[in-house]
Amino acid sequence: MPAKKTSKKPKKTAKEKVKEKVKISKAEIEKKRKTFVADSATKAKQFAAMVRDKFGKYIRTVFLLGSIARTDFVAGSDVDVYVIFDDTATDKPFTSDMREGLYNQLCEMAAKLGKEPHVHVQMATVTEFVDGIRTA
Repeated sequence: MPAKKTSKKPKKTAKEKVKEKVKISKAEIEKKRKTFVADSATKAKQFAAMVRDKFGKYIRTVFLLGSIARTDFVAGSDVDVYVIFDDTATDKPFTSDMREGLYNQLCEMAAKLGKEPHVHVQMATVTEFVDGIRTA
């Protein structure tokens, strides 16, 4: 009786095994990317609506910036949102205590939206924003 030929497959290296486990198709990556962008946009819109509902006429604008706006985000990127308060819409002087209080309220509002993706708040008054442009 002839001897059976056995064809043994070469053992995979640890590196090859890892590559096999993390192999994700381009379609899967694009799907995850689109989902992340949609979730981020939803969070930004929800945050803007909350801010406008609470502060109304004192909000000049709310806009998206950072890696998501530039489309160079990575997994775990946060949603950077910039809020500009209209400090000229009131007769009262806009103090640093008022600014700090507003910023804290914005951060609390952002926290209510959950952690994934995290909403990161930045803010300025119209005066600060214009001065920043003027001196840039």
